[in-house]
Amino acid sequence: MKVHTIRYSLLAILLMALLLSGACTSVSPLQAGTQRISIANNGAQAELRSKQPSISADGRYVAFTSDASNLVKDDTNGVSDVFVRDLVKNTTTRVSVSSKGTEGNKSSYWPFISADGSYVTFTSDADNLVENDKNGAGDVYISDVHNGVTELVSIGPDGSAGNDLSFWSSVSEDGRYVVYMSNATNLVPSDINDSWDVFMRDRQSGVTSLVSLGYDGSQANSQSEYPVISSDGQSIAYASDATNIVSDDTNGYRDVFEYDHKSGKTIRVSLATDGTQTNEGTQAFVISISADGRYVAFPSLATNLVPGDSNHAWDIFVHDRNKRETERVSVASDGSQADAGSYGVSISADGRYVLYGSNATNLVADDTNGVMDTFLYDRQTGKTERISIATDGTQGDDSSGLMLIAPVGIDFAYGTLLSSDGSRAVYMSNATNLVTDDTNTAQDIFIFVK
Repeated sequence: MKVHTIRYSLLAILLMALLLSGACTSVSPLQAGTQRISIANNGAQAELRSKQPSISADGRYVAFTSDASNLVKDDTNGVSDVFVRDLVKNTTTRVSVSSKGTEGNKSSYWPFISADGSYVTFTSDADNLVENDKNGAGDVYISDVHNGVTELVSIGPDGSAGNDLSFWSSVSEDGRYVVYMSNATNLVPSDINDSWDVFMRDRQSGVTSLVSLGYDGSQANSQSEYPVISSDGQSIAYASDATNIVSDDTNGYRDVFEYDHKSGKTIRVSLATDGTQTNEGTQAFVISISADGRYVAFPSLATNLVPGDSNHAWDIFVHDRNKRETERVSVASDGSQADAGSYGVSISADGRYVLYGSNATNLVADDTNGVMDTFLYDRQTGKTERISIATDGTQGDDSSGLMLIAPVGIDFAYGTLLSSDGSRAVYMSNATNLVTDDTNTAQDIFIFVK
C-alpha cells in the first residue's frame, strides 16, 4: 500500500508539474480593452515613433519597428530597429541584430512575424548583420527569435546578395518560405524584365524562385509588388501592373493575384463575383491572406466589384477563392457603405475577421473625432466595431489605423495584425488618450483585446 501511495503521489506531482509548465508557456489572458505595447521592459514609453506592427497567431508576440533608443539596453545606433514584444513575459527584445548580437549600423524596418512567433522577417539597410554584405542595398533577413540567429534570405543561386533593393517580406508559419519584392536581377537566372518582381526563398532547399511570372511562363511585363504568403506556405498574394500574369487582363489597372507555388498556377482575385475586371485601381501595398490562402483581402477604388458601390472612395474587399465571390467589408453593421475612404487591411487566419482603418464617420455610432479610426468587421455576423478607443470607450483624439501619415511619407502596417481567433488586434496610433500616461507625443503601437 505504501508503494502504491508513493507511486500515486509521484504521479500527482508529475501531473501538477506538467500543468504548471503548460500554464507558464500558454498565452496569459490580457485585460479586455486597449493597451500600449511599444514599451520597454520596465514599462517606459518609447521616446520616439513606433510603427509597422505584426502579431503572432496566438496573440502572444508582436513585432514592430521603432525609432526609439530606450526600449532595450545598449541601443546606440541612432536608427530604427525591429523589436518583438512578448505579452506573456512582458519583455521587449531587439531582433534586427546579427547572430552575435551586434546592432545594425543602418535602419531596419517592415517586420513580419510568423504565425507561431518563432520567426521575424524584416528589411535592413545595415551591412553588418551578416558577413560579406557588400551590395550597398537594402536586404531581406529572417531572425530566428528564440535562437538568436539572423540570416540573409534575399540571395541568388550562388548565395550572393541581390544587386539591388529587396524589401516587403512575409514568412510562412514554419519559417521555410519567405517571399519579398526586389529590383535585383541576380536572384534568379535570366531576370531581364527590368522591373520589380516577387520572389520566394525556400530556406530548406536553398532555392530562390520567381513568383510573378506570366501565364505562359514568361516574365511579367510590368512591376509586381507587395507579396504576402499564407501561413501554410502554399499561396502567395501580390499586386501587379503587368497584363500578362493571366490571360484577358485588359482593364489597364493594377490587379491582385494569387499564386499557388505547388501547382504553379496563378489566378486574379481582384474581380467581381461574376468575373468582371475592376474599373479602377487596387491599393496594392496592403494585401492580406488567410492562413490557408482561401481568402484574400485588399483595398480598391473600383466601383464594380459589388453592386451598389457609389461612395467613390477606397473600400475594403474580400475575395473567396473557393467560391469565387467578392464582398465589400468596409461597411456599417446595417450594410451602409462608408462615407469616406478605408485604407490598410488584415484578415484573420480563418477569414472571419477583417481589420482596417477608415476616415468614414458612419461605420459606427458616435464617431465624432474627425480622424482616421481602426475598425474590426465580423464577416459571420456582419458587425462592425471601432477598436481604436480607450478601455472606457473614449474615442481617440488623433489618427489610428494601418496607414498613417508620417513625418516623411506614410507608415504602413502590412503584416498580420489579428490573432487567429480575432480576439486581439494591433494597430498604430497618434492618439494620446487611449491609455493613461501617454505623454511621449509620438506614434505608438496598441493592442485591442476583446
